Amino acid sequence: MMQSIRNFFSRALSISGGSLRDPRLNEIFGSSSVADAGVSVTPWTALNYSAVFAAVRIISEAVSSLPLHLYERLPNGGKRRASGTPLYSLVHDAPNDEMGSLQWREASMAHLLLWGNSYSEIVRDLEGNAVELWPLDPSQVKPTRTANGELFYDVGGKVALPRENVLHVSGLSFDGISGISPIAQARQSIGLALAIEQFGAGFFGRGARPGGILTFPGQLSSEARANLRRSFEDLHSGSGNSHRVALLEQGLKWESIGVPPDDSQFLQSREFQVIEICRWFNLPPHKLKELAKMNYNSLEQMNVEFLTDTLRPWLVRWEQQLNRKLLRKQDRERFLFEHAVEGILRGDLQSRYTSYSIARNWGWLSVNEIREKETLNPVEGGDTYLTPQNMAPANGPSPDPAAAQSAQQVTNAQDPTLIRSDLSAEKEQAILIRLLEDAGNRLQAIECNAVKRFANKPSEFLEKIGKFCEEHRTRVVSAYAPVLEAFSRQHELEEHVQRHLDVFSKLWVEFSGTVTASKLSEEVEKKINSIRGNNHDQ
Repeated sequence: MMQSIRNFFSRALSISGGSLRDPRLNEIFGSSSVADAGVSVTPWTALNYSAVFAAVRIISEAVSSLPLHLYERLPNGGKRRASGTPLYSLVHDAPNDEMGSLQWREASMAHLLLWGNSYSEIVRDLEGNAVELWPLDPSQVKPTRTANGELFYDVGGKVALPRENVLHVSGLSFDGISGISPIAQARQSIGLALAIEQFGAGFFGRGARPGGILTFPGQLSSEARANLRRSFEDLHSGSGNSHRVALLEQGLKWESIGVPPDDSQFLQSREFQVIEICRWFNLPPHKLKELAKMNYNSLEQMNVEFLTDTLRPWLVRWEQQLNRKLLRKQDRERFLFEHAVEGILRGDLQSRYTSYSIARNWGWLSVNEIREKETLNPVEGGDTYLTPQNMAPANGPSPDPAAAQSAQQVTNAQDPTLIRSDLSAEKEQAILIRLLEDAGNRLQAIECNAVKRFANKPSEFLEKIGKFCEEHRTRVVSAYAPVLEAFSRQHELEEHVQRHLDVFSKLWVEFSGTVTASKLSEEVEKKINSIRGNNHDQ
């Protein structure tokens, strides 16, 4: 018996490195997983809270769905995919015979976010090359050191894996080895959120009425008291029985002793706990559908924020550990693992085409490279790069205009993707007007959707129109700038932008003065349908 107790505490101290304050001891003793709100919080119970589940799912899916490539460095400083190597297929396609790369990385990221550590066993061939990767249960793996200080991994107290055969990705760590469990650190926040949900469920389960007492002027027997309680609960317990009329006979009185949810700010507390989870997982609130303070940032800007603030630290951790554990030392200068993040940074169609135009005209992207980014097949003659005629090296001779013109004519003749135009001034002006109208129509669709939302609150309609114009200016500039730049009319940009905003503001300010507040939403809908109908006829 004493030997069993010694073994128990020996294992506990080996896990904690001799410290009785180590949070990992909670998994052995158990009681510390209970938050002050009276709810047990473990990685499994935390997933019962929707915000935690969504945060873990969103980050895990985002990281695992990004393409992960093995690249080979080139002598000129560039790199290319090493798609013909077994290691590329191992990480990019299937780490083992039972799961794909996405499933393996998704599970590993979930382990990281819940336990603070992700472990995968590396199976090697006789030459030491990694041939399989198998995820391990993080609750059963403990980084441990031998008497000589050599690191190994104890798996369930039954298997000891050498460090070179374990792909260990850790989160925030104070010793550089073992990551800290976010769930253990957020125990009080998550416990409060779970307690609030339990309170709400119990509140509606009791007929959406606070707790209270029944008073009777006389004396009841034990059996009569039990019958009275049972019959009252049968009639009024459960959300389906809420708001039923209670008939109290023979002097019975009901006295409420609970706190109404409105007084305890029940809904506000639930909303705040969602923001708390965003803090713990470093997520922008809109990713958890918390849109109360959402502004009019573009999709591209929100994705950049999500990538740089939330995903990038995790991606770097993964890449560094893959390079350390899967590449042999002699191969690390030649190969590297890296995520392709271009997909998550894809902006709207117009923004992408504008950036492609700049890259194409200045010569660092060819037509086929642009088509590849848009998942289109290459075209014949699409590998030509353009060179602006008026550009020359800063320390070199001035370009020969005649030679540059001759070279450009040859390039134009060879490259079918270039379009030469001999348009008259009248035709050019007509095309410019049409393109500006198209840009205005795209903006108008955004504006109409915004105005429809504003009309739901007539008292704030004009205020929101004014604020929208301020925030909308950047979007208007982005719409008109490429068109005017293509026709060398950049100096007219501010005039077009201000005219567009003035027309929009005047239209809806004057319109709001012609309808009553009660009819605003209905009349706005009619006005928008009329505008869209006119655009369609044109």
